[in-house]
Amino acid sequence: MILCRKFIEEIEMFYFILLSLTVFVAYIVGRQKVDFEQEWFSIEFTMALKGVGILTVIWAHVGKQLGVPAIQFIAGVGVTLFLICFGYGMEKSFQKNGLKYFWKKRILSVYIPFAIVFVVSYMIEMYFGKVFNVSTFVGALLLVKANWYIRFLTVCYIVFFVIKGISKDKKNERIECACWLFYILISFAFYSIYILDKSAPFLQARQVLSFPLAILYF
Repeated sequence: MILCRKFIEEIEMFYFILLSLTVFVAYIVGRQKVDFEQEWFSIEFTMALKGVGILTVIWAHVGKQLGVPAIQFIAGVGVTLFLICFGYGMEKSFQKNGLKYFWKKRILSVYIPFAIVFVVSYMIEMYFGKVFNVSTFVGALLLVKANWYIRFLTVCYIVFFVIKGISKDKKNERIECACWLFYILISFAFYSIYILDKSAPFLQARQVLSFPLAILYF
């Protein structure tokens, strides 16, 4: 039994190393084809950052599933990159279009893709024997029991909409900065005290600065 377990662990580590090498090779190959003369935080630049973020999250989660210790910290880097890119993109969009079609854009670009992926993955799990749970299914679609990241991002959207509605233009920059600072302090305290995910304490608290940082800096 011990030898069998050891063999399984060696196989898991082999697959993790193989995944890591694949990511590294993909980076090297892709790097040869990229024009680095890009405008700072252009669409291409932010897309590249999101790509790095996706790879770090996949790498960390796969590593965790395969038993690699202390690997999940790298996923936090990917989440931070995503939140910074989202914050920057929303700020640039606001400067161009204001809050026009704000929620329509969020629903079409974020919520509907999330709902489709969730429903399809839930159906696949049911095919393999998972019992349908109305509370879990409906709760996830209402974002009450959804993945922590989609809930966290929704809160960022709501706060952005409220703060931009209050400040409205650059004449009220001080008011906007004060509102974002208040949000950072309150949300950090909330997520530090009320830990939503016991398996990953302070997960949200560590990310409260990422989204406002892009908005305030850029």
